[in-house]
Amino acid sequence: MRVFLTGGTGFIGLALTARLIKDGADVVSVAEAPPPDWATQMLGDGVTFQALDIRDKDALTSALQAARPDILIHGAALTPDEKTERAGGTAAIFEVNVAGTANALEAAAAADVRRVMAFSSGAAYGRTLEDTDVLDEVETECRPTGLYAISKLAAEKVALRLGALHGLSVVTPRLSAAWGPWEYSTPHRQTLSPPWQMIETVLDGTLPSVPEGAALPLIYSEDAAEILVRLVVSEAEGVFNVGSDRMIDLEDFAKTAAAAAGGNVGSAERRIELFTAGRPPMRLDRLEAVIGALPRTETDKALEKTITWTRDVRRRKDMSGLS
Repeated sequence: MRVFLTGGTGFIGLALTARLIKDGADVVSVAEAPPPDWATQMLGDGVTFQALDIRDKDALTSALQAARPDILIHGAALTPDEKTERAGGTAAIFEVNVAGTANALEAAAAADVRRVMAFSSGAAYGRTLEDTDVLDEVETECRPTGLYAISKLAAEKVALRLGALHGLSVVTPRLSAAWGPWEYSTPHRQTLSPPWQMIETVLDGTLPSVPEGAALPLIYSEDAAEILVRLVVSEAEGVFNVGSDRMIDLEDFAKTAAAAAGGNVGSAERRIELFTAGRPPMRLDRLEAVIGALPRTETDKALEKTITWTRDVRRRKDMSGLS
C-alpha cells in the first residue's frame, strides 16, 4: 500500500506515519518544512519527506501524480488559539484549512487517487459539557466558535462535497484531543496537550498543577493512529468520531505521571494550561461497527511508553547536530 500524507510532520502525522510503516506501507509525506532530525532518525526507512505548500495546487497535483499512491491522507492544518486569532492574519487559517482541503481533493481527482481521508476535528462540534454529555456525529449539532473549529467544519463539508462531485471515496474523521508519542512543540501548535505538559514537567523534577476536578476525554496517539489506518483501508465514507468515550481525571493523571517518571519530583509546581474546558466524550458506536473493537491502551501502560519515548527524544536532541 502506498500512502500520500499531507501535514505529515505534525503530531498526528508522525504518529500515523509510524503506524503505516509498521503495517508495511510506503509513505510519501509532505509539509512546508522537514520533520525534526530526531523524528527522521526514529522513523527510519519507509517514508520519503518532501517540502510542499498545500496552498500550491499545481505542486500538490504534480507530487500526487509522481507518487501514484493508493490513498491520500490529508492532515495539513493550522491550529491557532484565541491569542493567535486576535493577532490578525486570520485569512491564512482558511487558506490552509479550507482552500488547502479543496486543493487536496481536486488534486486527488486529477491524479486519479480514489480513496481520500481528510481530517476533520472534534473541535467542529464547538460544544462543552454544559451543552451536552456526549458528542454524536449523527445527532449532535455543530456550533463551533473559534476560527480553527469553524475552518475545520467548513473543510469537512468541502471534502465531502468535492468527493461527491469527483466520484471519490472520502472519509472525514473528527479527531479528538490526543496525547502520547510523537507530540512535540511547533510554531503551529500554540497549546500542547495537558499530558505532554505534565510529562515534561515531571521529567524536569517539578510537580504539575491542574485545576481541581479537571477532566478531559483524551485518546492515546498510538491508538488514534491504529484507528485511522483501519478506517482509511475500510470502505467507510462520511463523518466518524475518532476520539475517546472515557474521561481522564487530570489530577490522577499528574500523580500517575510523577510515579511513572520515578517519583523524583520536588515541591515546586508548574501550572498546566488546558486547551479546552469541559469537552465531552465522543460516542464511538458507528466507528466500532465499521472497524471492529477499538484499541484502548491502559493509561498506566501508555504513560510508561510515552515517558520512555520522551526520554529518548530528549537524548537525541542533546546529541550534537540534532534539532
